[in-house]
Amino acid sequence: VTLAKGDLETGMEILNQELNSRLWNDDEKIKLRMKQNQILFYKSEIDFLFDDLTIITKEYSMEENDYNDIIDIMRVLIVFKDSPQLFKEYSKAQLKIHQNKRTEAINILNSLSYESEDILIKDLVSYQIANLLIYQNKPDEALDKLNSISEESIYDELSKILFAEVYDYILMDYLYAKEYYYNFLKTFPNSIYNEPIRLRLKEIMETSIQ
Repeated sequence: VTLAKGDLETGMEILNQELNSRLWNDDEKIKLRMKQNQILFYKSEIDFLFDDLTIITKEYSMEENDYNDIIDIMRVLIVFKDSPQLFKEYSKAQLKIHQNKRTEAINILNSLSYESEDILIKDLVSYQIANLLIYQNKPDEALDKLNSISEESIYDELSKILFAEVYDYILMDYLYAKEYYYNFLKTFPNSIYNEPIRLRLKEIMETSIQ
């Protein structure tokens, strides 16, 4: 509740009290530390946050559902490591998203993208804006954002999947969806996402035959 209101200090105080209590086992304390790190993210404490997440990955089981989420956050921190001011803007946008203020978040992210000359930051931001635009029911604008992502980017793979999914699940243009899924499989033959894409492509093709 405190995070939704933007009251980060009170949220941190509550978590510190809980961590100092004897109510929680080790695994539960890691979950509480993850909540702390969420607040540190919103406060743009990039160096301390990265160090603590590194420690948590060594204490946490890789089998846990949110282990990959931790790795994803660490990747974002690496992208912004040399751009602390831009990270401050990015973290501000993430808090807006948490508060369900998507339009404000999009505006912040767009400004950040204009300010940055780093292609990786631009592509990360464009991918996130595209996701937000989808939630805003603006698929055409989302597709434009996805098209702006560099083919050399680490976000190229994810952007092409999302591009196909927009045609598939939102625009329900199965002809184009089929084409984009097929092109993805050709472009990324070793992608970890290939199996679910093959299954979806098979479903589309079977439906079109009926």
